[in-house]
Amino acid sequence: MPFARLFIRTSIVLTLPVARSTRTLSLSCLGARTNLTSTRPTHFKPLLCNLHSTTPCTMTDDYGERALRYGLASKEEIKDVLASDSRTVFVDVRSPPEILESSLKTRPYISAWCTMNDSSRLTELAPQLLPDKKIPIVVFCAIGGRSAGAQRALEALGYEKVLNGGGLKDLDYVV
Repeated sequence: MPFARLFIRTSIVLTLPVARSTRTLSLSCLGARTNLTSTRPTHFKPLLCNLHSTTPCTMTDDYGERALRYGLASKEEIKDVLASDSRTVFVDVRSPPEILESSLKTRPYISAWCTMNDSSRLTELAPQLLPDKKIPIVVFCAIGGRSAGAQRALEALGYEKVLNGGGLKDLDYVV
């Protein structure tokens, strides 16, 4: 029987047996309950989950699905911004270990680690890292969720053109 390893709030790691036919796992921990749904019938991918969420916690590779869920900008829109303004800034909101594992190699970028629910570090650093609020900004993470929060935080600070670029893997067309 395969095992599902769940990383919850990065301080709790659970390894649970998962039947091959299992698609949904209900989890109760520390008084909170969430349902985790696998996109593959044979195993659960490692998931970063918010235990206070009432919606299933899933991760998908489908760009269209993530675009709807997280408000990703279209690849054409990002290409147009890059063509019209060479000052466009990329902001990577992934964690330091994720950045060490892989990074954007085709463009310089700024790093400001965020979580799905906390963009306070970016909010604190933005005035120094991004002093011109008129320059286009493309925020990205691993799949688009954290960058959606970063986008909202930057827009709340008055930045005029902030695009959610989705995940690093989605930026393969950026040269």
